[in-house]
Amino acid sequence: MRVLLLPFYHGLGHVVRTARIGAELVHRGVEVTFAAAEGALSIGEANGLESVAVSELPPFSPEQFVSTPKEKPGKIRLADATYLETALSQERQLIRSIRADFVLADFRVTGAISAQLEGVPSGWIANAGFFSHPLPAVIRDVVPELQRLGVAREVAENLFGDYLYVPDWSVYEPLSDVFASSSSTHLTNIREVRHVGPVLKAPLENLISKVEARKKLGIPLDQPFVFVTLGGSAQGHGYLQTIVPKLEKLTLNSRVVTGPNINPGDFASSGEVELVCFESDPMLWARAADVVITHGGHTSTMEAAAVGTPVLVIPGHAEQQRTADFVERNRIGGWVAPSDLNSKFEAKVREVLEAKQYLSQAQEFATVMQQSDGASELADHIIRNHTLRKWS
Repeated sequence: MRVLLLPFYHGLGHVVRTARIGAELVHRGVEVTFAAAEGALSIGEANGLESVAVSELPPFSPEQFVSTPKEKPGKIRLADATYLETALSQERQLIRSIRADFVLADFRVTGAISAQLEGVPSGWIANAGFFSHPLPAVIRDVVPELQRLGVAREVAENLFGDYLYVPDWSVYEPLSDVFASSSSTHLTNIREVRHVGPVLKAPLENLISKVEARKKLGIPLDQPFVFVTLGGSAQGHGYLQTIVPKLEKLTLNSRVVTGPNINPGDFASSGEVELVCFESDPMLWARAADVVITHGGHTSTMEAAAVGTPVLVIPGHAEQQRTADFVERNRIGGWVAPSDLNSKFEAKVREVLEAKQYLSQAQEFATVMQQSDGASELADHIIRNHTLRKWS
């Protein structure tokens, strides 16, 4: 079996979880091609995947996030005709050249379209929250543009292909959340919506203790330690300008991952707070931490929850706010609005650090998460359906 993976590279979450699924497929004997933007190829290669570059929209710069934190009125960038035409051409050529049996897209809007045009089964990975934001804008702008480019309406409207994979459990992201959205009308042509469970960067069977993690990373055992990861986009630039000095003021031993689109040198640090651009093993750092501060990306939040570390979320948009509400509702941490960082951040950090209930709840929730593996479940489903297809 040959599978083509097509993650959207705007942040890191789509790329990281798709690469992990690819590693699971390879482990089962599947030939995998990981196709992504040039800057994301190292993530595929680190998972042992054959990786090839495809064109992608450039990420927002920090300046763009400061001046326009949300998309400007009008068409979203994903609906750019040149981008769509180039993506379709490159993807279709790849599908033919590797003779793909299945295409898996993670928010790469053309992935399932290209697969349909080449007569290949496909699937999409998306959290339920994406049906509220940003999928309505994708459907509003991208689908008509695809039709203008000559894609038949019934193909253009089926953005998700044959299968929609939700990387969570239905108890947290029920189908009622999906069908309550206007985007749900675009599910009529798919075969199945499947909840596979959280897709983490690494399997949990070899998880080491917090003490072992700290020894391995050289973190003092007797000091509070905070791990900050605000995703791979430039969204967190403004947040970091506020919270880095506050972490210094709290004299907390901290490691801040800025992501590939933010320069760590933009932030002065006296030494208590260490800033790096990228971290190859974020789950190990999350395991060593007393608190993980995140933007509310699903992948980073679930990774922290999976290792039993309390979370403090700084949500930037509606989908991230869902994650923040989940964290608060389950008492595995808390959240603070970006507009309240100046006035409430320090108190919130102390609260999550000191409240024993957050730690006990996080550890209890982790035992539940460690009973399943979304990447493994998703890989099994792809292979099983490939085997069954000849009998359909």
